[in-house]
Amino acid sequence: MHTLSSEERKVVNIKVIELSKGSRIHHVNAYIETNQITALIGENGAGKTTLLQVMASLLKPTSGRIEFEGAMKKDIRSYIGFLPQFPSFHEWMTGLEYLTHVGQLVGLKKQNAVRKATDLLTLVRLEESRGKRIESYSGGMKQRLGIAQSLVNNPKVLLLDEPVSALDPKARTEVMELLLTLKKDRTIIYSTHVLHDAEQVSDAYMLMHKGQLIETGSLHSKEEDYVLEIETAECERLEAELKTVYPKWCITRGLNHVEINITPTKVREDLMLLSILEKGGYSFDGIRKRKKNLEDIFQKAVTG
Repeated sequence: MHTLSSEERKVVNIKVIELSKGSRIHHVNAYIETNQITALIGENGAGKTTLLQVMASLLKPTSGRIEFEGAMKKDIRSYIGFLPQFPSFHEWMTGLEYLTHVGQLVGLKKQNAVRKATDLLTLVRLEESRGKRIESYSGGMKQRLGIAQSLVNNPKVLLLDEPVSALDPKARTEVMELLLTLKKDRTIIYSTHVLHDAEQVSDAYMLMHKGQLIETGSLHSKEEDYVLEIETAECERLEAELKTVYPKWCITRGLNHVEINITPTKVREDLMLLSILEKGGYSFDGIRKRKKNLEDIFQKAVTG
């Protein structure tokens, strides 16, 4: 593997075509635009890690392929930086020594590798710890070091598997802010189950469920969708009636409220809901309308 020249880096978009791997992922199709951050979400065992590993050429697909539009080299690994969920390092090395070592492994001369390592440590805010042994790094520091490692070959695409899953809130924020910094001139795809964090930095999402990619979309285009929350002590009765009368609505029940995921149509869903509440004699404390979030998208897609 070698670092990409500016000419070789003119990769635009990624096409995933009918990608399958054994029983773990099935006929995945996706079109991923560059210069954006895409959150790969789904339950544990949904196939997120397998998909990332196949995209990174760490696993060979059973069928299907990945195309990098504009790629000048047949070996797409030259365009990819990958961070596994549990990265491992030579803990006895310092951060600078380790990244220099990685740089030499990808073909850089010693002097260039040191310069690259220094620049990357500054980028991920580890410059003050570059002379410390990696064994002394915190979890967040190691995760940022792992991201730096994935950037050594100057990749166009970053694939990150659960980069914030084991981190405390402060370290999580630092990593998410770093992703925003890295977004320019790159495509970033990362798996996560921390949906709130994903909303803060992601431009798009890919939703995996039981090995299939069941929904993709732009988080920005979901602004018209909304959720109606009805606060009531009669949640169970209201949920049952709504599911009977409007089976196509996505309805979930909380401890003291019922939520309805709405995609706007010409029909006034709020007026329809008020009619049901009045005719059914329901006692309710209020109806709140809010913007749909990633948790709502996830629940609607998975539960139907």
